[in-house]
Amino acid sequence: MAAVLLAAAGGITAYLLPDQGDSEQSRIEKAVADFALAVDRGDTARMVGLLCLEEARGVTDDGADSGDAERDTRSKPIPVTTSDIRIKGSVASVVVTRPAQKPTAVYLRKEKGAWKLCAPAEKSRPDAPGGGAVSSG
Repeated sequence: MAAVLLAAAGGITAYLLPDQGDSEQSRIEKAVADFALAVDRGDTARMVGLLCLEEARGVTDDGADSGDAERDTRSKPIPVTTSDIRIKGSVASVVVTRPAQKPTAVYLRKEKGAWKLCAPAEKSRPDAPGGGAVSSG
């Protein structure tokens, strides 16, 4: 499920203003790297913890198995490269590249002081092309 979320974000561009500082960029890079490692290791609980609230609810509402029985804690992590980090307030986008994969745009939202991976901005911004407001209840 998390890999699908990461892949679904590819090719969609959000309108965001330039960066707001190295510390926020570092936090975004860490969130992306932590999420990628959780995907690589099959750590569903960790993946869910790194998702925006709406996406995390969607994963848990779907009755997704924790996947803990299938976790691979010994595999070598696949390298992750981030670029084009753009931050506007509490939302951000970043381009993520991994070996043998096309660059993918990933979206994040700052929730309770931590950057969380989210669905593409078009699904949560009423002003984005084809977008609509997401209900919070």
